[in-house]
Amino acid sequence: MRRGSTKGPRAGFTLVEVIAALAIVGLVLANMAIVTRTGSSAARSGVLQASLNDELDLTLDRITLALMGTSEDEIAGPPMAPACSDYVHYTRTLGYEGGVPVTSDPESIVWEPAVGVSGHVVWAVNGGEETEREVTWSRAVPAAFLAEIGSNGEDDNGNGLLDEHGLAFTKEGDRVDIYLTVEKLDENGELAQEAETFTVTCRN
Repeated sequence: MRRGSTKGPRAGFTLVEVIAALAIVGLVLANMAIVTRTGSSAARSGVLQASLNDELDLTLDRITLALMGTSEDEIAGPPMAPACSDYVHYTRTLGYEGGVPVTSDPESIVWEPAVGVSGHVVWAVNGGEETEREVTWSRAVPAAFLAEIGSNGEDDNGNGLLDEHGLAFTKEGDRVDIYLTVEKLDENGELAQEAETFTVTCRN
C-alpha cells in the first residue's frame, strides 16, 4: 500500500502577494502624504488670513481713533464721492485756554508708494517742518482698493468711487469714509487681499 504524499506549510509569499502588499502600502502612504500636505496648506492659509485681518483691523483702528478726535472744520483733503484722496490732513482740539480752543500740531495720514508690491500708510505730524515726525502704520497697502483697476476713470468694483487707492478717503459733512485694502503674498507667491470700508463721524 502506497502512502500518499502530503505538502508541508508554505515557506513564504508568492511574488504576486508581495506586489499586492507593496501596492497597498504605497496607496496608504500616498493618501497620508496628501492629507498631511492639505492640512499644512490649510494651516498656512489660516495663518495668512489671520495676519491679513490683524493688519487690516490695526491700521483701520489707528486711522479711526486719529480722526474721531477732530471736528468737521479741522479736516482737509478728502473730497466728496465719487472723487477720493489717498491722504487726510487735520488738527485736533486738545482743550481750551481762556475760552480759546487749543489745537494740536498739523497731522496727516497718507498713503505712500514703496519699492515692491505694496505701499505704506504713514502718520505724520508737522509735515515738511524741522520738527516733523513720521510713523509707519502699515507696509501692506497696495496702490488700488480691492478690485479697483488703476486710473481708468471707472468704478470698477461698484462701490461708488472712481479709481480709489488702497487707502482712500471721502468726506461729506462731519462724516469721513475710509477705504482700506491690505495684501500679502501667499506660499505660492500670489497676492491675498482683504478690504474694509469704515465711516468715522467727527465730533461736533
